[in-house]
Amino acid sequence: MGHEASSDANTEAWRLMLTGDHPQMKSGRRFWSHVPARERCKMCNAPYTGVGGVVSQMRGRGPSNWHPRVCHACETFSKRHPGGVELDISMVFVDVRNSTEMSEGLSPSQYARTMNRFYTAATNALTDADAIIDKLVGDEVMALFLPAFAGSDHASKAIEGALAIMERVGYGTSAGPFIEIGAGVNTGTAYVGVVGDQGNYRDFTALGEPVNLASRLAQAAGPGEVLVSSTTTSTAHIEPRAVRDIHAKGFSDPIPVTVLTHT
Repeated sequence: MGHEASSDANTEAWRLMLTGDHPQMKSGRRFWSHVPARERCKMCNAPYTGVGGVVSQMRGRGPSNWHPRVCHACETFSKRHPGGVELDISMVFVDVRNSTEMSEGLSPSQYARTMNRFYTAATNALTDADAIIDKLVGDEVMALFLPAFAGSDHASKAIEGALAIMERVGYGTSAGPFIEIGAGVNTGTAYVGVVGDQGNYRDFTALGEPVNLASRLAQAAGPGEVLVSSTTTSTAHIEPRAVRDIHAKGFSDPIPVTVLTHT
């Protein structure tokens, strides 16, 4: 009974945190909002710059390694509350096209520099759109758009973030892209929280069918394409256009998607 109560409390704490309704976070936002600063923690509003930044860092609220827009204090939330919660979120996956062939024509160092340039472009575009970067895995970037960060219009911001990546790698320019990529955007109810060993090996991530579909959409996208699920366009109140049916591994029925390109 005690374990179930603790689990329920952790689930509720995660829900409040990831929707931006946690009492401590809301009180922190009110307190820190009176201190001027150019850059802040997206969760508690703690300033990173100016005199307020010095004070907040002395209180353990400097930028975390998890996400530059989250402070250390908010990052440690996951250590105090293991588990997670089912939550409506949007996700973006970005996948490099023909990465194996590309690596064959480059030295390992040249390949690493190209991939790092891609990671930088993708993560900057996504964090500017209020995403949490979940993973950089091989030739893929995974990002989460959570209500606490992106607000209720997280679906729209996910689309904007995916299109911004295309712009930053060079699509729509006279020079063209320095790397060929495709992206997938999906919205749905996923499990969001900490997974893995509650000791040393843990990861903050999202799990579930909506996440798998977002990954499949990125893999099915052509170079320069952003494939957006019907769930995302509906949530973002965007009229579907250039609709294409794709067949994704693990999904029995064809999936209608809106095809967007950067112009």
